[in-house]
Amino acid sequence: MKKQLLLLLIFFANLASAQHKPYMQFRDYHVLSNLDSLQQVLNSQFDKASNEYLNTLIELEMSRRYYSNDFGKDLDRIKKCALLNKNRNALAMCHFLFAAKLVFDDTEQSSKNALEALKFFTQQKDTSGIINCNFLLISLSNEYPSYYYERNNKKSYLFKEVFNYFEQTSNVCDKLIIITICLNYGHNFGLTVKEQLELYQKSLKLFKNNPQYNYLRSRIYYSLANVYYRTKDKHGNYKKKIQWCYLKSYETLASKYTRGAVSALSNLSESFTYTREFKKSENYLKQAIALYKELKISTPYFPFMLYNQLSNIQYELKDYKNAYETRLIVEEVQNRINQNLKTRELEDLLTKYETEKRDAAIKNLELQNQISDVRSRQSYIVIILAFVIIFIISLLLFRLSIVNKNLKKLTKSRDKLFTIISHDLRSPLSSYQRYAEIVSYLVRKKQFERLSTVLTQIDEIGLHLAAMLNNLLEWGIVQQKQIRLNVSTVNSSEFVSNLLPIYRHMASLKEIKIIEEIEECEISIDQHILGLIVRNLLDNAIKYSGIGGKILLNGFRQGDSFVLVFSNYCEGMTELQQTKIASLFNDDYDFEFGEDGLGVGLLLIKEFVKKKVANIRFTYDIDNYVIFKVVIPNAFPASRFN
Repeated sequence: MKKQLLLLLIFFANLASAQHKPYMQFRDYHVLSNLDSLQQVLNSQFDKASNEYLNTLIELEMSRRYYSNDFGKDLDRIKKCALLNKNRNALAMCHFLFAAKLVFDDTEQSSKNALEALKFFTQQKDTSGIINCNFLLISLSNEYPSYYYERNNKKSYLFKEVFNYFEQTSNVCDKLIIITICLNYGHNFGLTVKEQLELYQKSLKLFKNNPQYNYLRSRIYYSLANVYYRTKDKHGNYKKKIQWCYLKSYETLASKYTRGAVSALSNLSESFTYTREFKKSENYLKQAIALYKELKISTPYFPFMLYNQLSNIQYELKDYKNAYETRLIVEEVQNRINQNLKTRELEDLLTKYETEKRDAAIKNLELQNQISDVRSRQSYIVIILAFVIIFIISLLLFRLSIVNKNLKKLTKSRDKLFTIISHDLRSPLSSYQRYAEIVSYLVRKKQFERLSTVLTQIDEIGLHLAAMLNNLLEWGIVQQKQIRLNVSTVNSSEFVSNLLPIYRHMASLKEIKIIEEIEECEISIDQHILGLIVRNLLDNAIKYSGIGGKILLNGFRQGDSFVLVFSNYCEGMTELQQTKIASLFNDDYDFEFGEDGLGVGLLLIKEFVKKKVANIRFTYDIDNYVIFKVVIPNAFPASRFN
């Protein structure tokens, strides 16, 4: 009684801890002998669809496997509840229990269930689940090699996989299962009798220290009998040892009211035939038959095996009358088995006939559908071809419209370019012609002091004309999309200083001072593009500054960027002009060439801003100062490269 209470306490502790586990392993389900108490626990749970109820139900079936003839009674309920809760662990346990239940009745289905459970336990690295599933599969491959497992290859792999777990696992139940496998099948994979007997001794120590696993003793003794049977050529007393093993196997059964007890009594009876103690053999076999009848086992092979064995014993006892009557029972059972086989064959034939009939009807229907499909396909092909032709025509028209649109745009740009050329170049060229006449006049009049001033003005016009032609050239290159970025590292101070001399000269013609203050640092940028931006902004500043004005050029690091600020005094800029220039550098708006009176220089800068080379913002403050702020990313201190 104390032992049963202890096991129940272990169960409740395990159940409480299981509520906090996202996944219960195979070893978490204990085998308990007090099934009535376990059933009471199950009945006390109100939620019949909860995971706690499901786990208790699985534990009850695990216990029934060893202690009750009702094993398998609630497997359908477990499966239904596991599917309802989407509990993959419980479903794997259900597959395993179904495999254990069907191992004698339907070996093919048993193998399938064991494989399904093994697949899940392998994914979860559940050692106990893997060992127990492999035990079933090895048993099936040994007794029924035609089902799923080749006798040599697959079973050998399973055995080695299980045997490797012996030293790895610390679970006593796992070790005892592995020892059972080694005693039964180890001889096929190189284990000697001595090694098998050593494993048996280890099992005795494990049972002594862990009495809660005594329900596995019967298997150990049964497996040990197989070891002794294989040594019959070397040990003359093997018969008595086999008798002792089968007797211990029966005595240590967890329950003597199960299907396993029938098999144990049958084995014990057979062992006494080895020593020709047929009377004892007959008594044990009659007990097995009586228990078989009481349990109402439905498998027809059980009575055939039992009665056939009994008739042989009665024949040896010269009890010919009973042997004859028993043989009649054997023949009756045999006829029943044959009748079942014929019935099954007939059912198979009927199923095959219905299947073929259904297949023929399906083929006929498929043929009719194919004819209909061919006709429909022809109609579809015509329709599809029509759509394809329409699509191609539409695509060509669309592409033609795009080409026309681009052509109109190019024509418009060309016209605007000629307009700008005729407007911007006409004035400098006319000036050259006028100044040529003035120079000729001054030379004739020998007014050489005024000639110096006129030549300076001619020089200024030439510089502006060169800047204009350079910008027009750059614009043509941009429109042909021939610009390729060539990023390199430049020194900010040196780069700007190299550009300033020509613009200082241009500024001096209008008595304008250029004041620069450039912080020295390294910039990663295309030098050509940076030069174009600086030149055009300086050119604009000189162009729109009054005589005697100032142009301020500041450069400094700001975080990882380098900032260039161009500012100059420009009186009289209207709000419309300010809005146009500010909108020019807005990424969401594109101006066309020559649009709204914007110069080529600013439009060129806009093109390179679109390439993310720099970020430019325009402001016009209340003091009439035009400010262009150029932000260039990827700037570093000059010392970094020294």
